[in-house]
Amino acid sequence: MRTEWAQTHACMCRWKEELLILQEEMRRVLAFFEWRSVWWLEQANKRQTLEPLVQSGVVAYAHKQSILCLGMAVRCATFWLPVMEKHRIVPTWAGKYKESSPAVTQGGSISDSEDNNDQLGKDDNRSEAGELNVDDILDFD
Repeated sequence: MRTEWAQTHACMCRWKEELLILQEEMRRVLAFFEWRSVWWLEQANKRQTLEPLVQSGVVAYAHKQSILCLGMAVRCATFWLPVMEKHRIVPTWAGKYKESSPAVTQGGSISDSEDNNDQLGKDDNRSEAGELNVDDILDFD
């Protein structure tokens, strides 16, 4: 009986550790996208010797990449949060990506409207396999 309890306890501890590791990986993915967004904005004005027309194109490209990085962070959080909330897991970064936070639209603008959260997933050329159901992959029950 003690052996079985010890094995079960060790298994539970491994699952708790795995849960912590997974949450940290998610946090790091979001932190990377945020860092990369800031990095792109810093790159926008690094080359001062360009013609004004080319310079404006470089700045526009850097801003577009920055917004894409923020959009990827929002999208990842949008996929992860419902699954985590379903299983009563509240990560430290959750408040930053709740529905009340600004959403990045496909047009590149940042808006406070909740309707724009629905626009993130539209027209992004998903594979023919359709939507990915995270609950099918991560069945915690």
